[in-house]
Amino acid sequence: MSFILARKYGDRIRIFADKKMTVDPKDEAFLIKNIGVENYRKIKSLGVVKNVIINQNICVSSAGILEDFNELLKYIDGNENILFDDICKKALEININSNNRTDFIICTVKDECRIIQIKDYEQSETDSSWIGSSKCFNKFQSIRFSDDMSKQTIYDCESKKEIPLDAEGIDSFSFSKVLKSNIDDTVGEESINCASSNNRFYYIDKLSTSISKPRVLKQGQSLSLYDDLFDGGYTYYVYRSSDNYKLYIEQLKCGVEYCPHINYVKYDHLRIPKFEYCDAADFEKNHNCGDYLITMNI
Repeated sequence: MSFILARKYGDRIRIFADKKMTVDPKDEAFLIKNIGVENYRKIKSLGVVKNVIINQNICVSSAGILEDFNELLKYIDGNENILFDDICKKALEININSNNRTDFIICTVKDECRIIQIKDYEQSETDSSWIGSSKCFNKFQSIRFSDDMSKQTIYDCESKKEIPLDAEGIDSFSFSKVLKSNIDDTVGEESINCASSNNRFYYIDKLSTSISKPRVLKQGQSLSLYDDLFDGGYTYYVYRSSDNYKLYIEQLKCGVEYCPHINYVKYDHLRIPKFEYCDAADFEKNHNCGDYLITMNI
């Protein structure tokens, strides 16, 4: 499952999505056999992009079964001059053929801002859409419209004052708080945020930390702080980008680009993490990244 939210703010669109991949324990061995242990480990640790920028003007999001999302992305990747309406038609076809097990949000900012929601065997146009975990959405609503939300502020560098959050800021704060609440263990704590500006989608740059995971020791098991970096804490910087989602992990000295690279037919078009061990400057140069912000170890 996932939690994805898309909303219009005047002439802009913002799409919030978690990035966790959930695998049924009985399917884990089969998946590892087909994509390999290392790929499986990376996806479990760093997730998968569920709000994919297609061509700067279009962003496609999905909640449900990854194989269904892969089918839609395969259709899109195989058509260089794909039309927005054709993507919507294909997404509805997949939703219907899969018995409504996978929902989609298709957004465009090419000529005008449009959000198309595809779920429950239907296609509709709306100013705001959510798909995935109803538990997370209900929690989002309770936070979004709570009395405490009116007290939330952000520091404005120009005026050097705390100012109230606008509607977009409130949604961003509420979405993040929902993910951190862990009310649905099929939804991840980390988000991928996509926004539009001047009729162009981009992933929002940010500096973030992933806090170390709690460990539960079984009887007789020896104590270790963590097996590797991903079981501890790490700092990462997400680059602003209008193509693939890219980040740099300081502790690993490793850049990560989410792109199709698995040679397995059911996942070969998903945007999943591909590692490149190098200095930040080299990663930026090789992947058309902007200025890298220096991170601090935690």
